[in-house]
Amino acid sequence: MMKRLLSIGAIAFALCATSQTLESEDFNSLTIGNVGTNIALETAGQAGFFTNSTNGTTEATTSTNAANSNFQIVANAVNTTQGLQLIGPNGNEGVRQILKNGFTNSWETRTAGNEIVEAEATFNTGANTTSENALSFRLGGTDTRTATNGNPLTIGGLEYDSMTGELLGIAYLDNQATMQTGTFAFSLGANNSELIIPVNTQVRIGFSYNATNGRVRWVVSFGTVTRAAFFENPAFVVPNIIPDFSQILLFAGATNGVASTYRIDNTVVRAAATDGLLNAEEVKMDQGNVLRLFPNPVNATLNLQATNGTINTLSIYSITGALIEEVAVSNLDYSKNVSSYATGMYLVKAQMDNGSSQTIKFIKQ
Repeated sequence: MMKRLLSIGAIAFALCATSQTLESEDFNSLTIGNVGTNIALETAGQAGFFTNSTNGTTEATTSTNAANSNFQIVANAVNTTQGLQLIGPNGNEGVRQILKNGFTNSWETRTAGNEIVEAEATFNTGANTTSENALSFRLGGTDTRTATNGNPLTIGGLEYDSMTGELLGIAYLDNQATMQTGTFAFSLGANNSELIIPVNTQVRIGFSYNATNGRVRWVVSFGTVTRAAFFENPAFVVPNIIPDFSQILLFAGATNGVASTYRIDNTVVRAAATDGLLNAEEVKMDQGNVLRLFPNPVNATLNLQATNGTINTLSIYSITGALIEEVAVSNLDYSKNVSSYATGMYLVKAQMDNGSSQTIKFIKQ
């Protein structure tokens, strides 16, 4: 389940001289063609990449294109050099996943003081499409607290929506008073808006996590635009997660019927003493008002909770922006029955009492 936060910022990329590379790939030494011969994470392919491709697990799936060819090394991927091409599901279920064996040992033997893990990648947004697939770059790790039993989780990363063109920051947070943990989404546009990236655009993205204090950061750079944000509220961030691996995922949307194609290059994960993603003035996002939406996807009752402030009004839109319903709330939380809604993707906009607004995407099953 993913929840939405809002953020703004403007910063530039930089490398830290004391950083250590934990994992990197520019794909130039690999052979053109399929990455591997197994799509069940059982056997490593070129450069030690493991791949996973499925058409979904239910009888209702309409996806049919899971294959080794979903993961290919291609020429002229980004900047005319070789890179990775991913082809997403052509139906309403399924996933694409590519990752290496992880860097736990490298992290554990890092230079003393390098407590920040950074991940960067470049991708092209591709042509205009009606695909509902979501492309996700994620840094994974293990929360060693007893309450989570040491299970692997997404520390954070960035996610791109094929159809809307929105790029989100994502991070693992925990409302420590209630132990409500999960992956939250952060809008990266100016003035609490969505960050929309044009089609056929080369994008450099970065995410960092400070293992000492739990602080998370995102950087996005394309054309003349550079956006960034950080979140550090100690009531929500989770320190001491052990970074284990990085992965790239493609998820199918609930009503998807079209495959998407992305090209990716120059991936790197580093350990550093100072954040090499950011070297300019930062703009701090709202550290207190977290809006939680659950469950997502939803069958019947959709719940929203604000941790700081009151929800004045709630507006629900179709994915194309048509207003479906608007209700007055004037409360910290609200429950909405959406059982009569058709299956698909929707947007819910919460207008807060401080004048800000937060928009969250949800899926009706």
